[in-house]
Amino acid sequence: KNNFEKFGFTVDGSLAIGHRCVDLPKNCVDSRRWRFIATLRDAIRHELAKSLDKSNEWWVRGSKLLLWDTPVEDAARKLHANVNRRDAILESTRVASPMELQFTTVSLVTGHGQEEHRLSAFQALPSWLDIEQRRDEVLRH
Repeated sequence: KNNFEKFGFTVDGSLAIGHRCVDLPKNCVDSRRWRFIATLRDAIRHELAKSLDKSNEWWVRGSKLLLWDTPVEDAARKLHANVNRRDAILESTRVASPMELQFTTVSLVTGHGQEEHRLSAFQALPSWLDIEQRRDEVLRH
């Protein structure tokens, strides 16, 4: 609606979530770490897409899904080991209305610009090259 992205990076490096922005610690997201982020998201999506057999065993009761001892745990640990954990995430000092943000936010939604939008939760993330191309497009306008 109104070309407003719910999730993306602003051209000055903040993470836009809805109409709010947060400043991530330095060396938190770059092309190298983006691979870890995308791998984790793919692992979560893969695990959540698995069908569960009917069973009354303890590990399938309750939520019916455990993510430890799966590729999700390994991907999360690798990402955690490769990000800056010393600095805090802070509310951005950037002051922009949602309408202003739409012109300075690089979308992280796969299929950006297509007419039909699917539910974005757990879709594959765009590649780092796609993000750079989207950034260049935003900066041209």
